[in-house]
Amino acid sequence: MSNKYRLAELVEHGKDSPHRGRLENPDITCSEDNPSCGDQVQLTAHVQNGRFKEVRVLGHGCIVSQASASLLAEFLKGRMLENILKLSGVDMAKMLELELGPTRMRCATLSLIAMQNAVREFLIKTDQNAKKECRND
Repeated sequence: MSNKYRLAELVEHGKDSPHRGRLENPDITCSEDNPSCGDQVQLTAHVQNGRFKEVRVLGHGCIVSQASASLLAEFLKGRMLENILKLSGVDMAKMLELELGPTRMRCATLSLIAMQNAVREFLIKTDQNAKKECRND
């Protein structure tokens, strides 16, 4: 794929993401911002049987932060929640198909950091609820 085509595709993901929006009654909600540049992302997700059923994104900022949020939403659909905990900045750069310096890497990982934190909290909460249910049986 040519760089020119890839950049056009990233602009499309960043400005008019097919995953743009907010889900009603989400199982997971998370947000993160980068005060040094003004990027903000918010992700909502529905979870079913330990998998991401649907992920939506909202936010504003540079194309890298917004496109990476959209690409992450696309990547996560149908995957186990734990999969996101294994992802890194290198994986985000691969999704973007870009070489990123430290500043742009922060933009690229904004949505990843938000979702990783939210998934950790969700897994702890659901594990605690499952333990309570077992004790009540």
